[in-house]
Amino acid sequence: MLGVVAVIADSGLGAIAGKQILTSLPLLSHADGWNFAMLTLLALGISLVGSANAVGPIYTTLATDLVQATHLPLMSVLMIQVLGFSTVVLPYQAPPIVVALGFGKVSIGDATRRD
Repeated sequence: MLGVVAVIADSGLGAIAGKQILTSLPLLSHADGWNFAMLTLLALGISLVGSANAVGPIYTTLATDLVQATHLPLMSVLMIQVLGFSTVVLPYQAPPIVVALGFGKVSIGDATRRD
């Protein structure tokens, strides 16, 4: 999966697909709540179609265009993508998160506990 994401990022396919998505995404200037919801759905959609690993290369290449369209700060636009790659809807999205937990030495109990 990591190899596929690298090909998407390096070939420019992610940027091309992103530009197509950007033209159809209903972003409004200075409508922060609406834009937050749309950017969250964009990141979640990329995660569903590709995987959690695909969100970064595709979404991040669109960041400057998203800032211009929404007038949100760059850091806010970049941080919204975390909602997309950390929300697991389907089982195939979980392996990257499990691997990251292992690398970070976070126990499954700590990762799944609700306070």
